[in-house]
Amino acid sequence: MVKRIKKNKGFTLIELMVAISIIIAMGAVAMVNIATYLRGGRIAQTRSNIAIITSAIGRYRYMHGDLPNSLATMTAANANGNNRPLLTSDDINDAWGNTYHYTYTSAEDEYAIWSNGPDLINNSGTDMPGSFNGDDIGLILKL
Repeated sequence: MVKRIKKNKGFTLIELMVAISIIIAMGAVAMVNIATYLRGGRIAQTRSNIAIITSAIGRYRYMHGDLPNSLATMTAANANGNNRPLLTSDDINDAWGNTYHYTYTSAEDEYAIWSNGPDLINNSGTDMPGSFNGDDIGLILKL
């Protein structure tokens, strides 16, 4: 009697399930790292935008002699004195798509610009904050 040897080619179901499980686990770790980097990038972009807005406020104050009433004032056609705005409407929105908070006190010649940050909740209030709470990102300047 001749024995026939059957050669199994391919992978068993268990081997495939283990390989897929490993790939899914590696993907989950990668997604967590990507989300962390994206959050850090948005925070850095928001800080950079605040610096741009601060520069625009300085130019506005130099040309008009006073601080602007709102950030929207600096998007007006003649805010720059030459029929051009100092900021675009995109410049006054943070990395999460929300408008920056802006407040000033002309008596003390100081102003604050801040974003709600990643949690999208204003933790610093609407008046002139002494500091920024929670994950709010901002700047307070005394002129």
